[in-house]
Amino acid sequence: MSTTQVLTNIKKECWEFKGHIFWVPVVMLGFFILSNIYALFTIDSYQIDRLMKGLQALSEAEGVAFVGNASMAAIATIFVPFLITSLFVQLNYLISCMFDEKRDLSIYFWRSLPVSDLQSVAVKLFTGALVIPASFMLAATALIVLAVFLIFVGTVVLSLGFDISLWAAWSEAKIVSSLIVVWLALIPLSLWLFPVYAYLMLASAFAGRAPFLWAVLPVVVIAIVEASIAEATGSNHLFIMEALYHYFSLEVLGEELSLHVTSMHSSLSFSEQLLMVKALFTKVDLIALLIGCGFMYATYWLRVNRRQA
Repeated sequence: MSTTQVLTNIKKECWEFKGHIFWVPVVMLGFFILSNIYALFTIDSYQIDRLMKGLQALSEAEGVAFVGNASMAAIATIFVPFLITSLFVQLNYLISCMFDEKRDLSIYFWRSLPVSDLQSVAVKLFTGALVIPASFMLAATALIVLAVFLIFVGTVVLSLGFDISLWAAWSEAKIVSSLIVVWLALIPLSLWLFPVYAYLMLASAFAGRAPFLWAVLPVVVIAIVEASIAEATGSNHLFIMEALYHYFSLEVLGEELSLHVTSMHSSLSFSEQLLMVKALFTKVDLIALLIGCGFMYATYWLRVNRRQA
């Protein structure tokens, strides 16, 4: 398995799902840029006055101290809509990637090439788990870089024409470190959701039609059966459903993040920002990873042994 072959396989997946992987984040990026341009040209005079007063306050000592964590929050806020949209695109890709190659019979063409089934399955998982969110994160990063450039130009104009200096605030901004932290968070996020990715690929490989239903119905059936058993036995615990709720719940993560944040001062260092990535790692569970590996093996087995589409 050569690196060139793997990269070619990844490019093939990106080409086949170009609309999802490339055009959706590009359209989102264009929408955010155009909406902000529209807001800029339709701003009222009283809003301009409030903005100038805010910038004047920002140039003072209290405002400068506020910039560090405010820049982190702003960057996180920009990434959120891109990551949420990315999640939906990922789920759509993973639930259809194995099914589509059976439906359009392209699986026979790819099997005629010197590409193993193991590599094909691994590349699809890599594309869904990392390439797709990375494409959306690149679009968000491009939006942030553009915003930083415009803010820099605005800082120059304000310092020359309005005697408002924001240069001290730049020294407190955590732009680069915040971007690094957000990108590093992709690793624990992918590990946390790996069982979901693997399960969807298994449903896609197993389904003869309607892969979405094959992904949803087992969960619904398990929930109904477990609820029926609990009602018949008088038990108040739904072990499987409670385990799923605990695994996907953000309550523990929120408590972990609040514990780190409340123990820090107003301007976080890079090492302190990394504690947030560490908090996300608390959601990764060894048993869940092993279950995900089992799903992936079953997906690989189906692709190898189910020769008919």
